[in-house]
Amino acid sequence: MPDTTDSSLTVRNERPYALITTTGPDSPLAVVAVNLGGSPLRIDKLTRVTIPGGEGRQWVIKGLRGEERIDEIVGVIVHSQTSRTYYAEAYNGGGSPPDCSSNDGITGSPGVAGVTACALCPMNQWETASSGRGKACAEYQQLYVLQHQKSLPIVVRISPGSLSALDDFMQQLSSEMLRRDRVEIAIGLEDGGGYSRASFRLVRELDADEASNMQHYIERFGALVRGTAAPPDIVVDQGVEPAYVDDEPPPHTIAPDDLPFE
Repeated sequence: MPDTTDSSLTVRNERPYALITTTGPDSPLAVVAVNLGGSPLRIDKLTRVTIPGGEGRQWVIKGLRGEERIDEIVGVIVHSQTSRTYYAEAYNGGGSPPDCSSNDGITGSPGVAGVTACALCPMNQWETASSGRGKACAEYQQLYVLQHQKSLPIVVRISPGSLSALDDFMQQLSSEMLRRDRVEIAIGLEDGGGYSRASFRLVRELDADEASNMQHYIERFGALVRGTAAPPDIVVDQGVEPAYVDDEPPPHTIAPDDLPFE
């Protein structure tokens, strides 16, 4: 019987990040750039995922086609960011804003007792929490994880109870000379003693092509966030004036009837 396996699908499944390029009309960030129409990418609008409450053992990811429930989030960390939240009184879940917060883990707003530097804030010290063990100001790690066949990463919020596991995992990667943006990882959920806690494992190292393309992706992603990314190059069919001219030959064409404002 002839082999009917689609080799392109095999390559796509085994080396999904080899397809992440920064040029061409169908590359992930070219799609994003076209849809944004030149506006900066707002990272606060990225899909955000949190550790489920109670003893939930599945991640819930809300997307265009509804909710997806998965046991593990598999992908590459393309960015991370520390955030902090402080409530003077126990949070009651009513949506009230925190008394102080920080989006970078460095500077708090509006601060506590006149202190805005998180490193010096008394609420960022151990044994200041109501339990007497942790910090009164809760620290979170936001992991920007690029999944298979996606144009944009999701933001996975790692809560205080899982930070130790994340630190241990990053230490293990470092001891093996592995960069977090050159490996594929899986983030699961495990029993943390009556609540869910994130777990981390190494899936595989990216090959040379994937690692190179991932680096280009991260650079272009940062440019989109800053609003400094150039629009994707476009060339039209022969006989039609180009929408704009660049020093380099444009990489792809569009039909004359698809040109805007003609």
